[in-house]
Amino acid sequence: MKRIMIIGLILLSTLALASCGMHRFGHHGNPSKHMADKIACELDLTDAQEAELDGIFTEWDTKRMSNQSEHIAHMDALIAEVQKDEINKSVVDTIHKAKSAKMDERSEFFATKLIAFHKTLTAEQKTKLAEVLGEWKEKHNKRGGM
Repeated sequence: MKRIMIIGLILLSTLALASCGMHRFGHHGNPSKHMADKIACELDLTDAQEAELDGIFTEWDTKRMSNQSEHIAHMDALIAEVQKDEINKSVVDTIHKAKSAKMDERSEFFATKLIAFHKTLTAEQKTKLAEVLGEWKEKHNKRGGM
């Protein structure tokens, strides 16, 4: 289930980047805003749907930014372990468990938000989303991805 959530997030992210013209993140200054704009364009979202999607990405950004200091602390701990003569497995396990817990939290967030957002889509938008995801899948299968 977690893998499906991560794949779904990757698919939506790729959808956002691949549709409606290719612009760099710098145009918006915020990758999440850029993705939300791309999804809105590709699916021709209503104002209400677009506002909901913007809210999801804003919440995602808030969660991501709040984890920055924890991520840096984990990297510092890992770097410290690598510099030692012998790596302490319990330290590495602790870092891994903490990162896994965050991944589970993000997967749960994504699943909940995806389900709620999906309910707002029209049948045509759902069909278009499926088409775009299918195109993305074909494109990446040809390159040896996924």
